[in-house]
Amino acid sequence: LLLWSGTLALRMTQIEGFSSIDDLNARFMVTALEISKGNAIFPFMPPYEYDESLICWLYSPLFRLFGHTWNTVKVLSISVNSLLIPAGYIWLKRYFNQTTAILGTGFLALSGYFQHCDPMISMSRFSMVAVLVLILPVVLEKSFTSRRYPAWMSLSVIICATGMYMHSTGRVCLAIILFLGIHRLFTEDKTSKRTTLIRTTLMLAGAIILFLPFLDQVSNQGMYLQFKRRQIFGFHEAYPFCWTGLWQNMVTVFSNFHYRAVHHMHFNDSRALLRPVTATGSLGFFWLSLTLIRKKLFRCWLI
Repeated sequence: LLLWSGTLALRMTQIEGFSSIDDLNARFMVTALEISKGNAIFPFMPPYEYDESLICWLYSPLFRLFGHTWNTVKVLSISVNSLLIPAGYIWLKRYFNQTTAILGTGFLALSGYFQHCDPMISMSRFSMVAVLVLILPVVLEKSFTSRRYPAWMSLSVIICATGMYMHSTGRVCLAIILFLGIHRLFTEDKTSKRTTLIRTTLMLAGAIILFLPFLDQVSNQGMYLQFKRRQIFGFHEAYPFCWTGLWQNMVTVFSNFHYRAVHHMHFNDSRALLRPVTATGSLGFFWLSLTLIRKKLFRCWLI
């Protein structure tokens, strides 16, 4: 709660103004406003059929409740993006320990990089997908072990479908269900394997059925399929594949961890991911030092 409330307070004071809103975020806001007026826009936003509109459905009732103002956008965006902190803490504490949970969420809360990025609506999609991916394994565990497995299985299907409709990266939820199901098949006795196989199959089938309307929509949209092909597989005419480019990309990713930031339109490129000697980065380093004094240091460094 301390990390979460501190993050909300810091981001509320450091988020930039209207100058940081690009065309993509503007279209998300306009779509949310249209939905709040009763105009159904699903599953994509016009005029470009590349971006899913589900996140706008989350914002639209709140626009209607709190008003169509900049402060509403600011508060909602920061609140939605910060959900990753309690979700990450719960997940890390469940599967590792409290020290690791404090360490991991401390990076998210106190890193100078995350404090100075602009958490607008378009970025909320990725935060929501991350939250869903963290919640799903916990719910799946209940689906396989709880006596109330029908309710937990239904919840798993809903979480998976929500992730798939939220953004293309959310379709990893299907892989998570499949992976955890296969893992249990190899670790359980013969009696439980049959139950695990049936439940895994039912959850995958349920998620795919809920996703069929989306597949029907994109089947006639060649531009969407071409865009995702370029985005996911890297087949882009302006940037042909080469090993040198791949190596440079890897170096750039790893360099983000110590002296530079990601060059992305939604982020301030002067902020590095971990800045342990300046501003809020020094708080993050101090928090890290305190957590490493405690037991189980190896797990902390590993995560």
